Amino acid sequence: MSAFRRLSLVIAAYLLSSLGVVAMIILVGSGEIAGSRVRIPLLACLTTAWGVHLVMSFAWVFGRRLHRAWPTIGTYAAVLAIIIVPASALIDPGSHGLFTIATLGALAIGALIPVAPCVFLGVHLVRYHSQSPVLASIHPRVSDA
Repeated sequence: MSAFRRLSLVIAAYLLSSLGVVAMIILVGSGEIAGSRVRIPLLACLTTAWGVHLVMSFAWVFGRRLHRAWPTIGTYAAVLAIIIVPASALIDPGSHGLFTIATLGALAIGALIPVAPCVFLGVHLVRYHSQSPVLASIHPRVSDA
């Protein structure tokens, strides 16, 4: 795949996900989703996950594989951000029990829908950057024939 096509896919994914990213920033910044105790860790996880996503996207556009630590850190940060939202109901003394945790968990998973193009791109980027170029050159690809 050419660099132009890869760049086009990255731009399309980010444009299609832009409203979801903006909504995520507004909701986390306003404190509507997470209480004050978890807002900073949630922002740190989201910033790390999106920053790693951008770095992996640029590297993929130019055909460069990053160290395996990049997709690992990005994946952990994204999953942790999804877990923090329902877990904040356990930390907040004003939580209303299991129903609140289940509702916030569904909200956290549902928040992925507006950013689905970037999530799908992220899955591809994790697969791409997790493959070692050294092993690929030592062990040639076997044909599917």
